Amino acid sequence: MRWTGKGTGRAGRLLVSQRVGHGVAALLVLNAADAAFTAALLRRGLAQEANPLMRVAWEASPLLFFGLKMALVGSAALLLVRYCEHLAAGVTLYLGLIAYAVVVGYHLAFWVNLLLPWSTAFPS
Repeated sequence: MRWTGKGTGRAGRLLVSQRVGHGVAALLVLNAADAAFTAALLRRGLAQEANPLMRVAWEASPLLFFGLKMALVGSAALLLVRYCEHLAAGVTLYLGLIAYAVVVGYHLAFWVNLLLPWSTAFPS
């Protein structure tokens, strides 16, 4: 089964390429936001990195943490672009977007609650 979007031929592929391109760009932006929020929490001692690989990277160097995070998600994004005509790649991209949106939403709610203690982002 192939995921080719509307239309046929070159126009259909172009539509898929734009859709995938926008999705991949959003994925990379959400990944960068997650890295920035996580780093801010780690620096302040408000959280611990749960991922063992990323924990080791953070302990070695925050720059290594950012670089590794960007490289891993960037590599996965390149694979999604390469195989964008396959349904599985499209589904994986959307699941990744949903997962990162939830994670970044959680970070935002945490920071709102931390900075505005009167907020009801996390009711007691």
